[in-house]
Amino acid sequence: MTVWAAAETRIRHRLIRQNADRLHEAKARKDRWLAAARRVLNREGRAHHQHHVSGP
Repeated sequence: MTVWAAAETRIRHRLIRQNADRLHEAKARKDRWLAAARRVLNREGRAHHQHHVSGP
């Protein structure tokens, strides 16, 4: 690893440690958003499937 790459890695690790709380909050927000999206997609998928199954 070059000196520059090692320095860059140290800087990135320090920034992650310094912003850990904000990063955890952002991940929690993203996880909630994804869970909500999955619920909507599952609901839409079931409605679409029921429409075709109970057709004419």
